[in-house]
Amino acid sequence: MTPVSRSDEHLMTQPTDKLTRNHSTLSWTVFPMQEHPAKGVLFWAVVIFTVWAVYWNVGSLLLTAVAAVLLLGSLTSFYLPTRYTLDQSGALSKRWLHRRRMGWERVRSVSDEKAGLFLSPFPVRTRLENFRGLYLPYRGNRDEVLSFVSSCAPGAAGLPLAGDVEGEARPSAEPEASEAQHDR
Repeated sequence: MTPVSRSDEHLMTQPTDKLTRNHSTLSWTVFPMQEHPAKGVLFWAVVIFTVWAVYWNVGSLLLTAVAAVLLLGSLTSFYLPTRYTLDQSGALSKRWLHRRRMGWERVRSVSDEKAGLFLSPFPVRTRLENFRGLYLPYRGNRDEVLSFVSSCAPGAAGLPLAGDVEGEARPSAEPEASEAQHDR
C-alpha cells in the first residue's frame, strides 16, 4: 500500500476524486479499506486472528493456508479497489480477477438504495437477483449514475429520477406483476 501524506488524506474521502466522465462513459473506483482506515485495521486484525485460530485448532500449515486463501478470496471487495464503468453497452464491475458485465438489454428492474443502485435482470424482486444482478455503489455520484442508467435502460421498472429523494422509485411499468408478488 502506498503511504499517504497528511496533505493527501482529503483525497481518500472525496467522492469525486476518482470519477471519470466523458460523453459515453461514466467510471468510478470504490476502495472501502482506503476510505475507512479504522475498519481496515480491524479487518486485518480479524483475518490474522482467524488464521491463527485455524492453525491452533487444526495444526496443519496446508489447511491453514487453504483457509486463509478462501477467507481472503471471499473478502476482496473490501481490501481491493473495484472499478465501475457504465457505457452505452452496459455496466461493468472489475476487481483483480473478478469481472462482471451486465448489458442494458438485460436490466428489467432497478432498486435505488441508500448507498447504491441495484440492477436486476428480473421484473420483480426474487431471491435469485442477488446472484444475477449488479450493485453499483454511489460515491457522491448518485444523480450522474441515475441519469446515465435511465438514459440507457429507460424501460427498467423502479428507476427513480435523478432529482428524486434517495430510495423513492417511479411506479413499476408492470403493476400487476408487482402486486402478484406482494400477495404471496
